[in-house]
Amino acid sequence: MDEIDQLEQYEEEAIAEKKKVNPTKKEERKNVTANFEGLCDLVIDKKEVRFLMDDGKIINSTTIGDKVFYPPFPEDLDYLLPEKDNVLIEANKHVTADATDSERGCPYCLKLYGELIKYHKSISELPDPIYYDLLALFDFHNYLIEKFDFSPILYFFADKERGKTRTAKGLIYIARRGVMTETLREANLIRWGKDHRATMLFDVKNFAKKLDMAQAEDLVYGRAERGVVAARVLFPEKGAFKDTVRFEVFGPTVVTSNRMIDDIGLSRMILIEMKPSENIFTFEPTKENGRSLREKLTGMRLAHMNQEFIKCGKEETGRIEDMFIGYKGMIMTLFPSLKDKYYQIKKIAKHQKLENALDSFEAQIMQIVITHGMAVEEGSLVMTHDYICSIYNEGKPEKWHLNPQSLSKTLRGMGFTTKRNSAGDKRGIFYDTIIIDKLKKLYGLDELEVQGLPVSVSSGVSDNKVSVEPEDKILEDIFGKDSVVK
Repeated sequence: MDEIDQLEQYEEEAIAEKKKVNPTKKEERKNVTANFEGLCDLVIDKKEVRFLMDDGKIINSTTIGDKVFYPPFPEDLDYLLPEKDNVLIEANKHVTADATDSERGCPYCLKLYGELIKYHKSISELPDPIYYDLLALFDFHNYLIEKFDFSPILYFFADKERGKTRTAKGLIYIARRGVMTETLREANLIRWGKDHRATMLFDVKNFAKKLDMAQAEDLVYGRAERGVVAARVLFPEKGAFKDTVRFEVFGPTVVTSNRMIDDIGLSRMILIEMKPSENIFTFEPTKENGRSLREKLTGMRLAHMNQEFIKCGKEETGRIEDMFIGYKGMIMTLFPSLKDKYYQIKKIAKHQKLENALDSFEAQIMQIVITHGMAVEEGSLVMTHDYICSIYNEGKPEKWHLNPQSLSKTLRGMGFTTKRNSAGDKRGIFYDTIIIDKLKKLYGLDELEVQGLPVSVSSGVSDNKVSVEPEDKILEDIFGKDSVVK
């Protein structure tokens, strides 16, 4: 059964199941929506789902174009909705300030922030206290998601029984439209992302492997950045240009797994490595236990969803700054007294990027280039591929040796220019100090210099234990079978 058949079968089964639950009401509501301009959220009002608008009004339907749309029924949803009356009460406790006021903030948001910290501490023990602040900020973030261009994925990684699932449940059960799932089925991901705009928790044993098998990388990794569009051919019978459905997948995301993610995924994530704990936690994170905080957070959304965030200029270049600049704007708008938390969290993210970069093959090559400048030929300013390979291969078994042809591809991809030596009999890189300085920053080697740590490579293992001796399988995966000298 191909992808299209699976989607069509899923739709037919879903429709049939819904008709069994409530056949009469389904006929009354042909057009259903949970997202449109001016909507704050779906709420429960006297056991019925209603639209709560951004001006605090409650409506039963809305007209979009020439069609009337209604809210979904409770049985159509994978999450519990907040009670309307409680949301309105909470919203009235907030104050909004002018977008230029970087000092005032909202006192009730700060109070709610403290409640969220206590809530997360009652669920699990995190490896560093600053992570509780990260979770509380994520709580605010997913209720104000429209104001963000990036949503870093929270990735809880650990062996079994470390509390990663408990911690993630604590997040998802107070999140806006929080959905916890073990499936990576394309049809489900499309609906949760497109129709529900849900906050997603993927609780998967080997997330990276399962994601690869499901071929759903764009539907998950794309959630980290606004504007990423996924496309699927769903109606082949309509012909060219009309057979494809395109949709944005951006949204808050949490993952738990007992396997480390790959580099592509890690660049979009904040890694939280859970440690063993002897604490006994009696509070259970459930949908019902999270209702009160969901209502408070929905009230916060109603109060602040139309408030413009204070604009914050970028202080650094790079992806980490892009991912977190929205968090800074939110902090400066709602609780500016917590500005230091932003810098502490960003520091952790930068440290993770540094560690990840230093573990990479490219970083090992850069360390050789940096620390063996004496091998550069005068006049031509060439460092030969043969020389770099000889340093890299030193002390390694022959089956793990790197050859100059494969190295050349890597160095060109990193930005180096290939050039022949003065004799014309060997090829290498032009020792461009401008490129080298940029790459040092990219791979975190400049941070090691600032910290006074050595960056040299000897026999494949650096003094700071950065270099990891790769297996032949890793080299083959990166460069192909010809990269390994047999």
